[in-house]
Amino acid sequence: MALGKSQSGDLLDASGPSDGARNVMQYEIRNELPAAPRPRKLASMNVLRICTLALLLAGLVRAEEPVAVNAYFSKDDTHWPAVEKTLDAAAAKYPRLRLSKIDIDTPVGYKLLRALESLNDTQTGDLTVTVEHVTLTSKGERRDVETYLPSAIERALGLAGIKGKKPADAAAYAAEIFGAGATATPDGAADPDRDDAFFRVKLNGQIAGWVVNAYRKIECPVCSDAQFLIAVKSPTLTIVDMRPVRELEIRGVKADDAVTRPFLAQVKGRAASDGEKRIDVLSGATKTTTAYQIAINEVLQELQKREKQ
Repeated sequence: MALGKSQSGDLLDASGPSDGARNVMQYEIRNELPAAPRPRKLASMNVLRICTLALLLAGLVRAEEPVAVNAYFSKDDTHWPAVEKTLDAAAAKYPRLRLSKIDIDTPVGYKLLRALESLNDTQTGDLTVTVEHVTLTSKGERRDVETYLPSAIERALGLAGIKGKKPADAAAYAAEIFGAGATATPDGAADPDRDDAFFRVKLNGQIAGWVVNAYRKIECPVCSDAQFLIAVKSPTLTIVDMRPVRELEIRGVKADDAVTRPFLAQVKGRAASDGEKRIDVLSGATKTTTAYQIAINEVLQELQKREKQ
């Protein structure tokens, strides 16, 4: 039995017949009516239509699945009224949201909060909001709920446009990094298991290095895919620059320069001969920046092979 608070503030009690019980009741009601005779010749056609309709409906149902948003609050928290207003506005705007408000000052609410901590092995705050599998907390000066809640909701609803490979101008990037007049020519087919595009760079008729448009799809539905351009100098295969194509985000909000610059700078000067190495990932963008780490290692390994060809 799930307990919480509805948008009106009433305690929710998920009692009543289960989905299975409702299905059985519906089945029994339907079967009280005699089946209409059906011509044999049309039976297979009707079955095909029914199956097609069922598949279409199943796709619609998956696309419109509800998104659970649970807010764990205390009435004594002076920040709660503003957050509640944001939650109510989102629930009114997006009918798919299933909003529950859980008062942690009640025995039931306190138990649910402790259960959340045990289940996710995470610390909660004075105010905690879960959006599907994403947990946001606010405590003291750290106000993650207020900062990241709107973007977390949009991502869970699939509205953020954070997936897929974006166009990138490798030629312009090559000219900027290697110098005016540098050209970037596509170099063979990419690895079928990865979506990387390799460009051989020449300057004044001489091989200068490589530009790679690297892309890694991330299965996490609320995480931005990883895509970046990377410039590598020949013949040492040393990284001279790396630039995001999909902007780096921290919990759904664009990371500022104070965060992105050190992250990108840490790979400059690294050579393929150094072998696989770890990078310092960004808290709040762990999956995306870990994908960077994997892609950088794989790109350098691939360039070593291509240099020998």
